[in-house]
Amino acid sequence: MRITVFKAENTTHKGLVAAVGWNVTSDLYSCGDDYAIWCWNRDGKPILKLENIDSISTDLQCYPLTSHWNRTGSGSDIFVVSCIDGSLHISNRTGKEEKRVQAHAGSILCVRWSTDGSALATGGEDGIVKIWSCSGMLRSTLAQSPCPIYALAWSPSSDQVLFACQGRLIIKSFQSSIKESHWDGHNGLILAVDWNYASNLLTSGGEDGVYKVWDYHGRMIYQSSKIDDSITSVAWCPSGEFFAVGSFNTLWLCDKTGWVLWKEKLSAGSVLRISWSNDGAQLAGAGANGFVVFGQIVDRKLEWLKLSATLRGCGHLRVYDMVTNNTTDLEFCDRVVQFRLEFRHLIVATTNQCYIYSVSNLNAPHVIDVKYAIILIKLCQRYFMIIDSFVGLQLFTYDGRHLSSPKCQGLRPEFLLERNVAISTDTVAFIDTSDHRCRLSTRLLSYQVHN
Repeated sequence: MRITVFKAENTTHKGLVAAVGWNVTSDLYSCGDDYAIWCWNRDGKPILKLENIDSISTDLQCYPLTSHWNRTGSGSDIFVVSCIDGSLHISNRTGKEEKRVQAHAGSILCVRWSTDGSALATGGEDGIVKIWSCSGMLRSTLAQSPCPIYALAWSPSSDQVLFACQGRLIIKSFQSSIKESHWDGHNGLILAVDWNYASNLLTSGGEDGVYKVWDYHGRMIYQSSKIDDSITSVAWCPSGEFFAVGSFNTLWLCDKTGWVLWKEKLSAGSVLRISWSNDGAQLAGAGANGFVVFGQIVDRKLEWLKLSATLRGCGHLRVYDMVTNNTTDLEFCDRVVQFRLEFRHLIVATTNQCYIYSVSNLNAPHVIDVKYAIILIKLCQRYFMIIDSFVGLQLFTYDGRHLSSPKCQGLRPEFLLERNVAISTDTVAFIDTSDHRCRLSTRLLSYQVHN
């Protein structure tokens, strides 16, 4: 597995790019020192320049797809920008400002939506962590510290916030009965943290040139070797299977245990922020020299019996028969985001369609349209299942006929991973991990599959 990286076609920003973020329709927003906000498509082409803001931007994040299904209409397609003058701007997808708040005394250094999209957290140069409603109303001052807050992240259950204070990592709960958790994370200033909602793992990076992986109790799982430059950004893939690390002219792809899968040299300066697309197939980075960089995950490989399927490019899948030594190349107009090879079938999901191939005939697939990013595919003898973050679970036959969409109250489909979902010829079973406070008492739920 590796990343193919390319820079945007031209440098639209006239200074440092501070942050990037993907929206629910897989467009990318970027902001920086030039007071401008730009919108890009997935191919790195600028779509439009949004209205300028009257201050230098420091961070940006779009409303999370994981909670998009809780809201409807244009209200679910918004983004927030923090600025050096302490102001917070909530805007719609066209850039029109819906709310402006003077949030901090001094610069806002980081801003993040909660996992469920119900709140915002900001960290400032004044050392204060504040919680806001999604409409920009102040709810509480969560923490005060004597040093600036350069990085923060929400817990999967949206009831705790992880933030960095110099070289310490602190987890603060909204419930006063829960004791604050803190530990020494780095020998120097911590510049980046992230908390994955699927795996419940944390990662951090700082000026000491080291990135680390932690569990949510603060126990270190992995520590990288030291490099000469600061680690300026870390970001988990939505599935929690791997994460990206940014530094000066360098981008790493790491698995969830921290081991490096791929290292890419860039010419973009320090990568100040990294953002993953909602389907987990692409990432973008904010370059300190004014460039926005895009990366695509390729060379993913699956094997089943005598066949192997390898993603060779954004829309190029190669199927190889190890017995006959025959190779079949499948080309797609859209980017491939997920694929699965099992039970004599190959299922390929792109950004707009799902292709159903029989391994005995790779020339005539059944095709179904998809509207939202597919995050997981599971196969059994008679059916297959796709999972997205909006509709949830959907069952289909191998001729493309829709069977059912199992529902469960409170189920968070974005929390479902490869290891906690199973499907047989008559049953779908999954572990409900939506409440991470009760991980030791997860419930095994099942649904019967009927024709």
